[in-house]
Amino acid sequence: MQPDQLTANERFKRGSGTRTWSAIAVAVALHFGAFLLWPAATPVDLGATPAPDSVVVMPPPPVPLPPPPENVPTPRAPVITVDAPEHVTMDPTDVWRPGPVVPPPVRESDTGSDPGPFVPFTVPPRLTNGDAVLRELRSRYPTPLRNVGLEGTVMIWVRVAEDGTVVDARVKETSGRALFDEVALDVAHLMRFRPAQNLDRPVSVWVAVPVSFRLR
Repeated sequence: MQPDQLTANERFKRGSGTRTWSAIAVAVALHFGAFLLWPAATPVDLGATPAPDSVVVMPPPPVPLPPPPENVPTPRAPVITVDAPEHVTMDPTDVWRPGPVVPPPVRESDTGSDPGPFVPFTVPPRLTNGDAVLRELRSRYPTPLRNVGLEGTVMIWVRVAEDGTVVDARVKETSGRALFDEVALDVAHLMRFRPAQNLDRPVSVWVAVPVSFRLR
């Protein structure tokens, strides 16, 4: 195909290689000339402090070691003797002991006295307030006897009237402790009974009642 018969596009493609290498040559020449003609570049001082050349790390000073402990002497073997020296003997110590309990005496006229002639009855009297009597005995338990752990039983005579109240009380068999006997006689007057009956009529009779003092 003759050159004059080529299209504009084909002519542009054929001349592109020549134009490319010409442009590269011109660019290289321009950059080379710029490096030759441009003044020498110097760094700009930004105010930064230069780092030290080197850092020296010093080891800590040596710690002095404490001196070794002194040798502890071996204890001497104990000497066993039969007779102890007088200077190590303890002085006698007075040990306190509670003194004897001296309770008030029981009225002799009431102890073991005969309650009188027997009164016949068909229905015996019966205690009706046993729980209240038991609480009263616990509250009146003699403190000196409680502190030493003493217990006991008192057998008392009580006279039950026609209305069930106790009008008299006496010790039939003592407990051996006067305080127990006194409390038993006092509490006996708080007892209430269903009165004894002879056939269908209430009668006043004497009846023996045990009164026990227990710590448990």
